[in-house]
Amino acid sequence: MISTLSNWLNAQDYRYIILMLLLIVLPSLEAPKNLFALLYVFSWLFIAYRGKNWGGKWRVADTLFLFFFVGNIAVSLNAFIILDMPVSAINDVSRYILVVWVLSRHFMEKKQVVSLYIAIVLSTAASLIYSFFTCPQGGVCLELNSVGHVNHTAIYLVITYSIGLSLLLTNFLNFLNYQRLLLILSILSILFIAYAIVVSNSRAATGFLLIVTLLSVLHSVIKFQGWRFRLTVLFFMVLGSLLVINNPPSVIYKFSASDSLFDDLERKKIRNFAYYVFKTYPILGVGFGNFTNLGHEHIKDKVIEDLGVYEKEKYAPYDHTHNIYYNFLVSGGIVMFSALLWFFSQVIKTIWRVGKENNRKELRRRHNDDVFEYRDDTLLIISSSLVVLTVLGIGFVNTTLSHEHALLSIFVFGLLFSKDRELNAR
Repeated sequence: MISTLSNWLNAQDYRYIILMLLLIVLPSLEAPKNLFALLYVFSWLFIAYRGKNWGGKWRVADTLFLFFFVGNIAVSLNAFIILDMPVSAINDVSRYILVVWVLSRHFMEKKQVVSLYIAIVLSTAASLIYSFFTCPQGGVCLELNSVGHVNHTAIYLVITYSIGLSLLLTNFLNFLNYQRLLLILSILSILFIAYAIVVSNSRAATGFLLIVTLLSVLHSVIKFQGWRFRLTVLFFMVLGSLLVINNPPSVIYKFSASDSLFDDLERKKIRNFAYYVFKTYPILGVGFGNFTNLGHEHIKDKVIEDLGVYEKEKYAPYDHTHNIYYNFLVSGGIVMFSALLWFFSQVIKTIWRVGKENNRKELRRRHNDDVFEYRDDTLLIISSSLVVLTVLGIGFVNTTLSHEHALLSIFVFGLLFSKDRELNAR
């Protein structure tokens, strides 16, 4: 029995198990999250070294990750040595890059990817139950324990919703035929997450909830052309519209009270401040995590140089920039902003490359027989596309690609890079 257990343990992929644990604790527990992220990277390095298998040749994506990693070190050293500022956030950015880099060289089967997606959805829903116990009314107090502030929680929930909806769209029939309990749990969890997004009272998150839903419905209507399915979709859309009209959530009033997401006066002052921080430190920025350490004195000379006068009331120092683009411009200057643009252009290119290979016929071994099967990477294609849209879209009004939702985003992107490396190995 001991021998059997030992053989079973030796046959397990510890990287996959640790990654699963990381995703389960990600929305809930701070310390284990950091521990599992570190263990995942080290377990991959150990297994790769032991098996002399580093996941393929060096590719453009590897150069990108190296540039990002070295660039983060460079801007941190500049902040510490030249600007006399702390480098506390160097660990966070380094962790994100190492995880996505390792993921891009970790090949997993489709059933493993599906299991990881399920873990994300169910663990987030479970964490939300606790959140609603402490904040039953929703609003600004609604926070996932490890994620924190309601705006960051809302972003995390939209990304999770995108992952869950992608999972449901691409595996609905399989769940219906073989795993009905899992189907019910997934549907309930996704609806619960959608409800939490709405009651978080975040306009950006609620807007992208609607966009992600409409795009997913459009894809389903095109793919599944049966009239019964289309009638079912129409029924739920009408039902949802009637519920919103008869009992509109408070976020609807926030939409109607302003003409644009960008007309918030306080955030405009923050953006004004961030713009002149960038103009003051254009090449290497001030280092990630240091925006909160800046004050009016850091931009005053540059504003006077440009405008001739410094009107203090037009500029607002803050904890963060409320904008992913300004965050990279301020934190890493042109160097890290170019890394950001390169990263997402590479993600979009990879989505196209994987999509081009989707549904291709492959010879596979099944039950001692060679059979031709069509490969299906639709789950990764849809989820990656929705996460890119969410990160870059909400990024105009909040700091995406940071905190726990950064790890969640790069998890999806890492799987995408891994699939591209697998499909286009040379």
